[in-house]
Amino acid sequence: MVELLGPAGSIEMGKAAIKAGADSIFCGLRPYSRRKENELPLSKVLELTDYVKGKGKKIYIAVNSEIPEKEIKNVINYRVKPLVNAGADGFILRTPQLMKEISQYDTKVIASVGCNIKTKKEIDKFKSYGVNMAVLSSEFSRKPIDYDSIKMLSKEIKLEMLVTLTACIGGVGGCTYFESINHKLPVAFYIDPEDSLVHEYTEFNPNLGGGCLRMCNNIDDPLVQKIMGIETEKLKELKAGGKGNISIMLSDEVPRLIESGVSIIKIQGRECPTKWVAETVSMYRDIIDRSIVDNEKIKSLKSEWDDIREKGDLVLLKKLYELMGYCYSTRKLDIDP
Repeated sequence: MVELLGPAGSIEMGKAAIKAGADSIFCGLRPYSRRKENELPLSKVLELTDYVKGKGKKIYIAVNSEIPEKEIKNVINYRVKPLVNAGADGFILRTPQLMKEISQYDTKVIASVGCNIKTKKEIDKFKSYGVNMAVLSSEFSRKPIDYDSIKMLSKEIKLEMLVTLTACIGGVGGCTYFESINHKLPVAFYIDPEDSLVHEYTEFNPNLGGGCLRMCNNIDDPLVQKIMGIETEKLKELKAGGKGNISIMLSDEVPRLIESGVSIIKIQGRECPTKWVAETVSMYRDIIDRSIVDNEKIKSLKSEWDDIREKGDLVLLKKLYELMGYCYSTRKLDIDP
């Protein structure tokens, strides 16, 4: 039976997703996921886990930024063990050593979309770390869908696939645009107020837990062009080709994805309003159970999501100007900061 997996950027969102028809939900564990603005502290994750298990549903915990080796022991003792004991069904991970450690417990070990898995060789590598479920690269969600490859990979491991998602250039975890500003990215420390657990991360490095500035969504901006060193026409070509951080909502493709061996249909959206998440989950429930595709509803939900993302891109652009030492209001780059 295929599983519908919804997002939980808050306790309210997680509950709404379950009520709307999700078989399972996932949430980010503060401060260890790729979306640091939409994470939950341990106490909230435990509360949500208790609710989900009481409903006979599943919950997966995202710990999918790179975890420094020196922190792994504490993550296991103070985060993983309490959640396993509470009944968490699995952990979404990127760090190989953490995968190996968690594979010793009675829980699913899931390779995150940030692992950017596209081939059998990559699946074999992660299986050697103890992974028993994998989220396919976001590249598989771009049209035209490669159903034959999905079917082949589904014979190797249980597969999740994103049907509502943001797809980075080269796949989530595969973009390296942020590396052009690595010299400016500050290292920061998060100290958990609940138990003083310390986590080191790098601001605006998505792989290291600092989120992303999504420069690829602001490629017409002069500072972005200066940083990336790509000619304006080439940037416009990239944008026209939809190769930036684009949004995707698959619909008619879902039944064939299931036929091709996808076990879990996954919805992103922890940054969205709870009402949007509930409506999106309900829509996919109809697609999975009754083959009902409401194109007008999909169009409306995607438009709302794109508006949210566009506003977020502007906020991130202002942060980029601040980080690089320029004034956003004037956009004058002729004098170095």
